[in-house]
Amino acid sequence: RLALKTPPPPPPPQGSSEQVGSNPYGAAPPPAVAWSVSPEDKARYDEVFGTLAPAGGKASGQTVRPILERSQLPVDVLRQVWNLSDIDRDGALDADEFAVAMHLTRECTAGRSLPATLPADVCPPSKRHLLPS
Repeated sequence: RLALKTPPPPPPPQGSSEQVGSNPYGAAPPPAVAWSVSPEDKARYDEVFGTLAPAGGKASGQTVRPILERSQLPVDVLRQVWNLSDIDRDGALDADEFAVAMHLTRECTAGRSLPATLPADVCPPSKRHLLPS
């Protein structure tokens, strides 16, 4: 009896990371990066944000300014905190952006320097699609 055998599939090209069962439509998205704002800190920041009586879920710079100034950081540092935190560039902060502002402010008061651009782990998951790739 003659048995027909199917040849084995060719090996993936050199340097390819293709695995058996991989998505034929392209690579899977990178694994989610954990948010550096802890759930406990986020809950605290949400409480403070609620006291600002945000209109439409947003707090203006005028409303947020006194909260950030409590840190006693220089105005130029606070300006950079705001620029990094207003991820969607609408001139106001939502609860997640406010948490970023508070987190960055706390990092600065602990002696750490601000990043030039917002790292993915500091950006809230709800806003990561707005980060440049």
